[in-house]
Amino acid sequence: MTSDPIKIDVHLHSNVSSDGEFPPTQLMRFCAEKGIRLVAVCDHNSMAGVPEAEQTAKTLGLAFLPAAEINCQTADGTEIHLIGYGIGRAIADVEKLGETVNRVEEDSNFERLAVLEGFGLQIDRGSLEKIRAGRILAVDMIAEAILSDPANRDHPLIQPYLPGGAKSDQPLINFYWDMCTAGKPAYVPIRYPSLKDALTIVKDHGGIGVVAHPGKSIARDQADRIIEEMVQAEIAGFEVYSSYHSESMTAFYRAPVLKHQLGITVGSDFHGAIKPTIEIGSVSCEEDCQQIFRFLEPYIA
Repeated sequence: MTSDPIKIDVHLHSNVSSDGEFPPTQLMRFCAEKGIRLVAVCDHNSMAGVPEAEQTAKTLGLAFLPAAEINCQTADGTEIHLIGYGIGRAIADVEKLGETVNRVEEDSNFERLAVLEGFGLQIDRGSLEKIRAGRILAVDMIAEAILSDPANRDHPLIQPYLPGGAKSDQPLINFYWDMCTAGKPAYVPIRYPSLKDALTIVKDHGGIGVVAHPGKSIARDQADRIIEEMVQAEIAGFEVYSSYHSESMTAFYRAPVLKHQLGITVGSDFHGAIKPTIEIGSVSCEEDCQQIFRFLEPYIA
């Protein structure tokens, strides 16, 4: 299998993630249609969709990695998304961790409602509850309620996300990144599990921990220090090839991989409707595809 060019996408989300669109089975079928040969469903703090995805992947002849994307943080509070690969027996522990993360995130999002209303934005609670539909309250739901409310149409904060605006290609996720992440106007601090605790779960179940889209999570001026902390915590690698990485960012994160002899992965971070510009298998891993496959091959289900 490794003698031929390999199409790999090991960062995909099903609708088990609150912001994912497609069921695991349909997601695997999309992968097969696009010729992806090595896949991983990495839902947020959950592995509930792994059994269904794995069964479908095997039926379709795809190499499948059981995985989860775990929200955690470094010692200074920097939020990291850690993907645990090869942790098919960790479902119960990941679900328990996910319940904790969901609680703290929902609490912070209710606080965020008040912050956003303080900017003069209207958030109709009835509309928000319809969007939420009994699910854990997430930022994309808040963004949808704000952007769809005619009362906010003339508010300068949301102009870039409306049709024709500079950020209208992915309005919900762009709103989140611009308004709600660390250092942005509606940021609310969240205490996530530590990177060490997240890695412990992954390792205890025979898996490896890889840092997802580091260029999106880590400020460039903090990168050297945080990378060193992650290396000391014994991460296994970085998602060097990502939808969010420019050519220079890809090169930047290849450097510590080579220096510390870590692994490289590639992922689109496909979600569906919330990130409409991101497609399955859209990130090329160029000459590193064979190396990525060899790195992940021991963890294929």
